[in-house]
Amino acid sequence: MTAFYHFDEPRLPPELEEKVFIQAIDHNFSDVPNIILVAKRVHHWYHPDLSIPRPCNCAYNNHFRLMPHIFNIVLLHEDPPFPMKFSLPTFQRYGKHVQHLSLDGPVVKHLALFTNITNLVLWDEYEPSELEILLTFNHLTHLSITIHNEPNAIHFSLFSKVTHLDLVSGCIDWSLAHALIKFPLLTHLSILRAIDKDVLKLFLDRNRCRNLKVVILWRPTRTPKKTCVPEEARDHLPVEDERLINVLCQDVMEDWKNGARGEDDMWRVADRYLAWAHSRGLTEV
Repeated sequence: MTAFYHFDEPRLPPELEEKVFIQAIDHNFSDVPNIILVAKRVHHWYHPDLSIPRPCNCAYNNHFRLMPHIFNIVLLHEDPPFPMKFSLPTFQRYGKHVQHLSLDGPVVKHLALFTNITNLVLWDEYEPSELEILLTFNHLTHLSITIHNEPNAIHFSLFSKVTHLDLVSGCIDWSLAHALIKFPLLTHLSILRAIDKDVLKLFLDRNRCRNLKVVILWRPTRTPKKTCVPEEARDHLPVEDERLINVLCQDVMEDWKNGARGEDDMWRVADRYLAWAHSRGLTEV
């Protein structure tokens, strides 16, 4: 007897099917535009037409549980952006689910929609007044930022909230180092490999940033590994300090994506290396 399947209807229990899609989204978030084409019902999870009534036990209602996973990581600066272009109505509804956000310029005025951000990329040039809303964000711990001009009080107040600060800027010979005493929670700092030695000493002043555990000097690399600690990680450092380490990043944005997905990024790679070095007695006491 030939079996006939209605491929547009769920063939698994809704709860199991939901788990399958959550796993797919969490581990392959760049494939979400393809995942939602698997079936009509999945497309409705992603773009639900709420004007159409659904049975209470129908798998269509899974979109409410899938949205936190689909919107967990959002990149609005890329072309094409993932998983969608900025849509004010969409993010008014689901912006609260965004935890990892890479922002482009025009959207900065809508930052208030993303109240639960923990990990933020700001690589465009913004006026301090545009960033004031971030001072109300209580969950922001990871910040990657480019500062083109001398920072002001807004920047310092913003930095004081973060634990992981990535300064993607060649302009690090300014007063930022003198303000480290205002960063009580900072444990991880990443800066460009090309930095003035005296400025680096200020960053490493234990009387200023007492909780600082890791300082990464990163530089681009063409190594097959996306992010790695080179063999000469502790060689030719401008300052002798057991917290200081060289890290190679093939691509800074890819590194950020890896970290957002819970995979190896420069922070995890550096932490693992320093833990290993400490256990081997390779760091200074």
